[in-house]
Amino acid sequence: MMADTISGEHLKSWTPGTYRISVEGQLDEKWSERLAGMDIKSWKRADQSVVTTLEGNLRDQSELLGVLNSLHELHLPLLKVECLKLEIDIWDRHGSMKNSLSPRNK
Repeated sequence: MMADTISGEHLKSWTPGTYRISVEGQLDEKWSERLAGMDIKSWKRADQSVVTTLEGNLRDQSELLGVLNSLHELHLPLLKVECLKLEIDIWDRHGSMKNSLSPRNK
C-alpha cells in the first residue's frame, strides 16, 4: 500500500487518525476496551452472514496494528480498513491548532 499525500504532507507512522475496520463474523461490544476503545457494530448481510464494523480514533499506526493483530487472533477475517480522518500537523509553528485533514475531502 502506498502512502497517500494530503495537502503536501505524507502520512507518518505516528500520525493519529480515525479508522473504520470491517471483519467477517460477530464481535461483541464488550471487546471495545481491548480494541482501543473502538465502537463496535454488527449487522447481517442479505445472505445472513454477519459483518462487524469497528470505528474510532487511534493514536498511531502501532495502535492500528495492535487492533488488527487482536482481530487476527480472534480468527475474524479482515474485509476492509479505511482511514476516515487524519490528524496531520495539528499544531502549527506558532503553537496554534490547525484543522484536521480528511482523505475523503481532498
